[in-house]
Amino acid sequence: SPEQAVILWQESRLSLSRCYEKAPEILKVHGSVIGTLGNFSASIGKAKSKKTFNVSAIVAAALKNGTVLRYAAELPEENGKCFI
Repeated sequence: SPEQAVILWQESRLSLSRCYEKAPEILKVHGSVIGTLGNFSASIGKAKSKKTFNVSAIVAAALKNGTVLRYAAELPEENGKCFI
């Protein structure tokens, strides 16, 4: 309904005066954050550009909760699970 749409719109607006909680950083490569808890990512690229290899290395790091091919995963103790 239009009323529900307005409510959803107002709840999703960002305010410059409001403080937002920073999402936990759980995946890094060379010290740069490439993944945070609660978000999702997509791997896009040309055919045969090793997308599957890249995603496999990222998932391996998350499953290990460590480093694989310079991808470093640090999952929080309370959420130390990887869902694929």
